[in-house]
Amino acid sequence: MWPNSKKQESIVETAKVIAKEIAPTSHHFDLNASFPTKHFDLMREKGYLKACIPENYGGMGHGITDMVLSQYEIGKACGSTAVSVGMHHQVVGTESETHQWPQKIRSKIFNDVVRTGAVTNNIASEPELGSPRGGGRPSTSLTKLNDTEWILNGRKTWSTLSPVLTYAMTLAAVEDGSGDVARIVVDMDSTGISIKETWNSMSMRATGSHDILFENVKISEKDFISRSNP
Repeated sequence: MWPNSKKQESIVETAKVIAKEIAPTSHHFDLNASFPTKHFDLMREKGYLKACIPENYGGMGHGITDMVLSQYEIGKACGSTAVSVGMHHQVVGTESETHQWPQKIRSKIFNDVVRTGAVTNNIASEPELGSPRGGGRPSTSLTKLNDTEWILNGRKTWSTLSPVLTYAMTLAAVEDGSGDVARIVVDMDSTGISIKETWNSMSMRATGSHDILFENVKISEKDFISRSNP
């Protein structure tokens, strides 16, 4: 029977409290295709956004089974909220397990999630390319500004959580003759970023999966998560 531990029981109970409070407004956000910012304010207040952050960073250290159980409760109240916050959990939860990011980036993002309720997601799809999982080179580009900075230009689609994103993990072509593609972390407060409200789907209407436009956004060399030649 689930939950089968005190730790699981705790996060499931937190999810049930959240679900009870967001259920009455879920229809409103879905009907209007508007983003449920107040749902995320509540999840931030309840500590739910840091559920997958390791305990040594001040998070709750929950794994995938715990999150499946808790997300089930959120999903019963508001499908769009569950899908959206699930993407945030997937990003930080995967990194908690795999440690693929540079240590400084991991520490900064994990600490910001714990301290301020920062929100993250992978932002990779594009109008022409679609999902990069199918192959192809992104149109979004990085051009070198100087020894330590780059300029980011491009457009991303299906950018779930766009209205509240703190950090966007983004794929871009490195235009320096190398043929490389880089994964970078973009601070969404950076100058040159805008959101075009394109999301008006039949379902999951409140996920805020709009287009994100990057126009001459400065990116530091320190913001590179990885770089390779596919």
